[in-house]
Amino acid sequence: RGRQSITQRLNSPDMRNVELIIAHATLPEVRTLADAALQRKVPFISATLPNDAGIAGNPYLVILNSTLRTHCEGIYEYLQKYHSLDRVIVYQKPGTQEDQIKEYLQEVSQSANGSKVRIEFKNIGSNFDTYSVQQGLDSTRKTVVISGSLDEKFGVQLAQNLVALRNTYPVSIIGMPTWDGLTEFNKPEYKEVEIVYTTPFYYTRTTSLGNKLAAQFEDETSGRPSDMFYRGYETTLRFALLLLDTKKDVASNLTRKGNYIFTQFDIQPVFLNKQNMTLDYFENKKLYFVKLLNGNRTVL
Repeated sequence: RGRQSITQRLNSPDMRNVELIIAHATLPEVRTLADAALQRKVPFISATLPNDAGIAGNPYLVILNSTLRTHCEGIYEYLQKYHSLDRVIVYQKPGTQEDQIKEYLQEVSQSANGSKVRIEFKNIGSNFDTYSVQQGLDSTRKTVVISGSLDEKFGVQLAQNLVALRNTYPVSIIGMPTWDGLTEFNKPEYKEVEIVYTTPFYYTRTTSLGNKLAAQFEDETSGRPSDMFYRGYETTLRFALLLLDTKKDVASNLTRKGNYIFTQFDIQPVFLNKQNMTLDYFENKKLYFVKLLNGNRTVL
């Protein structure tokens, strides 16, 4: 029937009685779909965009790909658990997203329970060298270095410089969720440095179901399934089962545990304004911490 816009598709007759919307959508499309979900009072599962798209006051929006704020909260809790006595420094370059990372980490530091972690921020620009990185390190104690940018190129360049300095300056490196899937850190020179990054999805591909899906995918396409394939499969199956289990009342059961396929989602309500406590949307708060060390990849 030809290519249709999101609005045209939503207004088509076969969408009239829809009970659940799942989409891999861009930021403008998420806004359109979230508006439609609110109007129809049915959940909209945003499966890939790690962003609330500026939406607030919509209890039918579910963000599966955790937002940057959630990643920063998770990183701070990780620091409290594993590095409360170590020096922590965030290397950054100028940028809007970099400013957001700094703001989120400072906010969670002020409101967090338990021991406080002192975090230093150092802007080294985009075209930094090894000397610029070295200035923030201490040869007498471990330094936890956080790559405070979503820019993969910046993160890889930072890690390269830290690896070059590892014999004099002991470090652990924490990266952003954009590091998931990078092959750079599989190189031998990174083996001796601990690298950790966060991701809301983690597919080991070693389960019985994972192996079966991979074999079927390869038979039908002569290729290997990507993480996006597994995400699409588990998102559709998980929420379709929830739709059946709740007799179409998915909206009242979004935080229900169970029906896990690969990922253990932890979907929680988000209140951006703590004063009026208006439910703004639901978000997956479960983060996996992936550690790379000595050629091994483990989940913490």
